Amino acid sequence: MSLTHYFEYDYFPQLDLIIHSLSSGLTREADAIIDTGAEFSIFDMALAEQLEVDFADASTIRMEPVGGSSFEALTARVRLSLLMVPELTLETTVLFAPNIEPTPGNLIGLDVLQFFDIAISHSQRTGLIGRSS
Repeated sequence: MSLTHYFEYDYFPQLDLIIHSLSSGLTREADAIIDTGAEFSIFDMALAEQLEVDFADASTIRMEPVGGSSFEALTARVRLSLLMVPELTLETTVLFAPNIEPTPGNLIGLDVLQFFDIAISHSQRTGLIGRSS
């Protein structure tokens, strides 16, 4: 296990990140909640609009969250830099959907988390994250 980067959060375990659209080349800063119960990482469509993401060849995924209403999301390739550091950067496909912000908010799911080791002390509101070996 390689826990190399410390972070703090207020209530939900949340990371600052940089998201870079591979279709437009634009980059924005955002935050996302670590959600080990989410299969996919999902971001608000407003962020996709700021990034000018090209959805021409995107797949549509129907999401049916536990206890929530079903909705559709579009896929896009992005580069994510967790905690805004190069060592925690990867290219991946994420989902974009309308009305994700403010509740529940952008989510980092298992599709991204599988590449990292994470330790969280919820009582201290702190965490450590690093690339998995």
